[in-house]
Amino acid sequence: MFIRFRIPIALLAVVCWLPVRAVAVSGPQETVQLPSSFRPLIQRSGYIFAGTVLAVEHVPPLPNEMPIVRVVFHIDEAIRGVQQGQTLTIREWAGSWNSSQQYRRGERVLLFLYPPSKLGLTSLVTGNSGQLELNARGEILLNHNQALIRRDESRNSAGKRNRIPRAAFLEALRRAAQE
Repeated sequence: MFIRFRIPIALLAVVCWLPVRAVAVSGPQETVQLPSSFRPLIQRSGYIFAGTVLAVEHVPPLPNEMPIVRVVFHIDEAIRGVQQGQTLTIREWAGSWNSSQQYRRGERVLLFLYPPSKLGLTSLVTGNSGQLELNARGEILLNHNQALIRRDESRNSAGKRNRIPRAAFLEALRRAAQE
């Protein structure tokens, strides 16, 4: 009689162990919560996207025209005003480059840009807060001035730059843009 129950007990043990193991391997799903102070950034944006800088060109001004910078992006992730895979060319007033962060060819960024003006120019919404850096691992990098985002986990130790998984951040951004 003992031998008859040996196999079913072993199968029961394996069946019970597998779901526990699956939960332990996958770990908790990280979420990002955007505070209400982030909403104006989203609401004022005509373009929101993660992309790669393909080209930066300083356009010499013609007489009676302002100097501009033309920047070309490949859209990796579209949130608002663009489509994934699109090549987007924006024009910025060259004078704004003295006070804000500049783009470099090959750089991966997440941008919040104003809708184009009557002159066809745009710029970062709320200055440097409208530009977030992406690293090669796909994480959003935040500096100490971009303390706009809260995480549900307290893994960051003091003094380290905040790194937030891109997928979790974009999901929070999409949720906030729909509200």
